[in-house]
Formats: sequence, structure tokens, C-alpha cells
Amino acid sequence: MKTYGHDGYMGYSNSNPNLPNRHQYLNYNADGNMIEQVLEPIAGIEHTQIYFNGTDLHVNLDVDSSLSDGQIEQLRAKAQSVVQHNMPRYSVHVEVKR
Repeated sequence: MKTYGHDGYMGYSNSNPNLPNRHQYLNYNADGNMIEQVLEPIAGIEHTQIYFNGTDLHVNLDVDSSLSDGQIEQLRAKAQSVVQHNMPRYSVHVEVKR
């Protein structure tokens, strides 16, 4: 009897390469790097802390202390929008502190 092995067609291990449980795809480390990359161009962010809790994504931002309250809220809303757009599989929560 001939088996098909792991050829990605008749074998099971490689037939669904985009499943979230694959090590090379969709992991928290890669997602964290992506979030930092999309937040980097936003001016006023000094430090980013990211943590995951299942499908909840929490982003804590340390921002420039010279920003006004209105500017901080605009920055928070922009960061929320950018991260949610790039990470649709998570429920994104962004908090800002000086």
C-alpha cells in the first residue's frame, strides 16, 4: 500500500497552511511585531506595551507629556483605528498614559 505522506494535497499536515495553529503563521510574536511596525509612524508615541488575552489585544501607549488632552485622545483614536484595521481578528483596546 502506497501512502501520500505530507505532500500538502492528500496528506493532512500541510494541506491547510493558513490555520492559526501553525507555528510559522499567526502567532503572538509575529502579531506583536506587526503592531509595533504599524504604530511606529504615529508621532507622539514614546513607548508601546502589547499584551494578548485570547482574542483581546491590549495596547498601552506612553506618549509625549507635552501633548494636550485633545491631542492625546486623537492619538489614541488613531492608534485604535490603525491597529484594529491591521488586526481584525482581535478585539483591540488602546490605553494612553503620559
